[in-house]
Amino acid sequence: MGETCGLFFKEIVGYFARGLYDPVRAENIPFVNRQMAQWIKKYKDALIINEDARTKDALDYLDAFFEQVRDAGYDETERKLTALYDCQRLQLLELATEGEQNPKLDELRFILEEEYHSNDQTRAVMFIKTRALADAIKKWIDDSLKFLKPGVLIGKGRKSNFTGSGMTLNNKKWILDSFKGSDQSKMLIATSVADEGIDIPQCNLVLMYEYLGNVVKMVQVRGRGRVEGSRCFLISSSKECIEKEKLNMFKEKMVEEAIEQLQKHPDISNQVDKLQKDDKTRRDLISASPEKPKTQGSYELLCSKCKRFACMSDDIRVVQGAHHIVLDRSMFKRCTTVAHKNPRDFCGFKKKEKLLCAECKHDWGLVTSYTTIQDLPLLKIQSFVVRDCVTRRQEYFRKWRDVPFAIREFDMTEIPPEMCRLRD
Repeated sequence: MGETCGLFFKEIVGYFARGLYDPVRAENIPFVNRQMAQWIKKYKDALIINEDARTKDALDYLDAFFEQVRDAGYDETERKLTALYDCQRLQLLELATEGEQNPKLDELRFILEEEYHSNDQTRAVMFIKTRALADAIKKWIDDSLKFLKPGVLIGKGRKSNFTGSGMTLNNKKWILDSFKGSDQSKMLIATSVADEGIDIPQCNLVLMYEYLGNVVKMVQVRGRGRVEGSRCFLISSSKECIEKEKLNMFKEKMVEEAIEQLQKHPDISNQVDKLQKDDKTRRDLISASPEKPKTQGSYELLCSKCKRFACMSDDIRVVQGAHHIVLDRSMFKRCTTVAHKNPRDFCGFKKKEKLLCAECKHDWGLVTSYTTIQDLPLLKIQSFVVRDCVTRRQEYFRKWRDVPFAIREFDMTEIPPEMCRLRD
């Protein structure tokens, strides 16, 4: 895209980011920090897409984000930012429509066309720095070089309201098998998940698209090209990035020479073996250490956004060792629900509605049915602050396994008859 287009897009998105701070909301520091980090990450991702791919894809990315914000229920600051985006969207759409082609994409197209013209059996792995950019590059390749049928390989990551979820092991296996075993896919677009630990013997072309790290990381990346005669390209508009890669190559040569010299001394090899064994023993001891004991005390779950009381820890049960439900029917007096856009069955549960805080509309989880039980709250722990009823200490947890209280296994005999009927 043209330089003016890119700068103007950056200016508008930066304007959104500056509007995030609200001194009233800042009183709830833990939640605001997390929420602001999520929003700023989205703006940053959009700027990266605009810089390294197409403005059109950056706009699509922001559109999807603001649609999620509207669906989740938003507070006054979020409403203000959404209105600001709606006012500026027409200008962004004009930039996306009229902007010039990104010269880095032209260079990428040239390399791919040349490589596949000289060898139609080429298998390429392209490294990208963010998940959002990986999706944008895939869209561009689908539009421009359809015959490549690219797959996207990302890490598992963690789920959240606005950052989405990562890739399951089954999805990852399917994409790798498609790349390795047939002509369905001739290219993988990957984040750092494919740096190491994934064997792709068919790969003979490695592309680093504005992707750089230290010398160890770069050796691992270039090592993805396993076929004899493999080629590796760095595509970047940054002189600093190119110079750093040259320095990495020089350091790599020094490391190879140092290793060669060390291997000539058996006493050093013996010391290395001993250190490795000691390190393994230490890690085995850590992994075998008992978990921190859970207490039987009572805790309150408060909405992480507005601190409204949600439920007591004593009323939470765990199903199948993974899904956390609330047996207290009065919880529905403190929340509201909206129909779920994607109702489906999973692990014996039937997803029905989204569960929102009645005060601030923060996403608390789902309303589900399970066996004969109707309207069962299924909670996301990252949506709550846990408060000790005795000390009043508050803590935030990303995973249920880290909470300080013991959670009883679900038992059907605890269910009163009224929970087998739809709520009023």
